[in-house]
Amino acid sequence: MTSVVQAAEYKPIETINVSGGPHDRGYAYGRTCKQQIGQAVDSNLAFYKTYCNFPKATTLRLAHKYAPFIQNYSSEIDEEITAIAEGAERPRDAILMLTCYWELMYTYASHCTAIAVTGSATVDGETYVAQNNDEALEPWGSNFSKIVVAKPQSGPSFLTYTYPGFPGQMGLNSNGIALCVNALITEQHELGVPFQVITSEVLRQKSIGDAINAVMRAKKRASSGNLLIADENGEIYDLETTPHEFDALYSYQKMVHTNHFLSTRMNVKTDVVRQNMCDTVIRYNRMSRNLEESDKISIESLIHAFKDHVNYPNSICRHVDERQTGKDRLKTADCMIYSPSKKRMWLARGNPCGGEFQTFGLS
Repeated sequence: MTSVVQAAEYKPIETINVSGGPHDRGYAYGRTCKQQIGQAVDSNLAFYKTYCNFPKATTLRLAHKYAPFIQNYSSEIDEEITAIAEGAERPRDAILMLTCYWELMYTYASHCTAIAVTGSATVDGETYVAQNNDEALEPWGSNFSKIVVAKPQSGPSFLTYTYPGFPGQMGLNSNGIALCVNALITEQHELGVPFQVITSEVLRQKSIGDAINAVMRAKKRASSGNLLIADENGEIYDLETTPHEFDALYSYQKMVHTNHFLSTRMNVKTDVVRQNMCDTVIRYNRMSRNLEESDKISIESLIHAFKDHVNYPNSICRHVDERQTGKDRLKTADCMIYSPSKKRMWLARGNPCGGEFQTFGLS
C-alpha cells in the first residue's frame, strides 16, 4: 500500500469569529488574517506572472472588472470585500483577485468529490453534506484554509470554510442550510458574478428556496460550477451552473457529484474536465458504489468513503501525482462533513486517510 500523509504534518485549522454589520465583519476578518491574506495575495500574483505572464497591474486590472457585477448582486458582500482589504492592508483589487480565483484561474480549477445523504439512507435519519476539497499546491500550498463563524446583525449566523481573503465558500448556517461545491469547466466564460460570491450568498439565506434563488438571481454568472445544497428537513438539491444556464437535480436519499456535468438538459458543448481527466468519472462511480454498499450511512462510514484510494493518487482521497509538475500538482486539502440539523461540522486537515477530525459548530 502506498504511504499516506500523516496528521503530524498539519496544523489545526484556525477559527475566526466575527460579528456586526458587513464592514465590521470584513474588517475583523481581514485584520485577524492579515499575514495569511498577504501571503495569498503574493503567491497568487506570482502564479499569474509565472503561468500567464501577467504583471501585477494586469492581474489586478482583470480582477477589477468583476467589481460592478458583485456590487449589483450583493451590496453586503461587496462591502465585506472592501473591509477585508482595509483590515488586511491590501488593495481592494487584490482581495477581488483572491475572490475571483475560479474565474482568473479558469483552466486550472481544482477537483473535488462531494456527497449528500439523508432520510432512510442514514443510520440516524439525519442529513449530511460532505466533500473532499482538492486544491492545487500552487498557489495555495498547505494549511491555508480558515473557518469563519459570522454573526450578522440580521439574518442567519453562518460557519464557512474558506480561503484567505474569500468572503465565504462551503459551510452551513443557523437556519439549517449546508453547502458543498465542485469545479465545472465549459467553453463558456465571461465577466459576471464570481462563483465564490454566489456561494457566500447561499450561506446567508433563510430557506432552501432562498438558497436556490440566490444562484438563480445571478443572471450573469462569470463561470461554471456545482453547488450541492441541503437543509435540515432533508431536502437535497444539486445545482449545476454555467454563465447562462443551470439545472437543479433532486434526491430524497443520496447524491454524488465530482467534476463533470450530470444534467442532460443543459447545452454544454465542452465538458472540459470529463474530456481531459477520467478520474472525475472514476471518483463519481467509486463514491456512488461506496454509498450503495453502506446499508445505513453514518459519520464513520462517510469518513471511510472519503479515505478511498482506488485509482491512487488521483483517487477520492487525492495525493500528489509525482508525474505532474507546477500548476498541475494538487491533493486533498481538507475533508469536511456538515450536519445542517445539528449545525455541526467535522473537518480533517489534509488527506482524511492521515488526518484527525476536529468538530466545529454554531450555537
